[in-house]
Amino acid sequence: MLLSEFLKDVKDSKYLNTKDWQDPNNQNKTKPDHLYTYGSKDDLPIIEFQGMQIAIENEVGSIREGIDKDGNKWANTFKFPYGYIIGTLGRDNEEVDVYIGKNKKSDRVFIVRQHIDGLPDEDKCFLGFDNQDQAEECYHDHMSNPDNFHRMLEVSMDEFKKLTLKR
Repeated sequence: MLLSEFLKDVKDSKYLNTKDWQDPNNQNKTKPDHLYTYGSKDDLPIIEFQGMQIAIENEVGSIREGIDKDGNKWANTFKFPYGYIIGTLGRDNEEVDVYIGKNKKSDRVFIVRQHIDGLPDEDKCFLGFDNQDQAEECYHDHMSNPDNFHRMLEVSMDEFKKLTLKR
């Protein structure tokens, strides 16, 4: 399947130090004492990843919680930065969602097609990961329902940029 077909199917938080996840020698063991809350996008930290501007909604260690459709509470602690690529539009008509891995030079992008209740929902993109196994592990570490994983596509960074940045 071509990436173009794949893509077509279609907050203000308190943060830990943005640099913590970037430094492989970081020994910071700080535990967050806050919960993720929605608010203004104007206050989000912005990073650059291979020429793309990414607004970080959830830093490493931040917690997002909610209640599922059955009334069960859930909470996820972020192991990787999560946000969106500024100036893009995903198949859900919002900016393209991304998790940022530690390999700043990775030329691969992994895209998870997410379904909810068997119906197409949105895509989650994984930049800075070395292989599909790492990206899939990150996905499952951050999602409360593993059944939402439908399939994964791997594309080159160049192809990803061409298709997402022009949308």
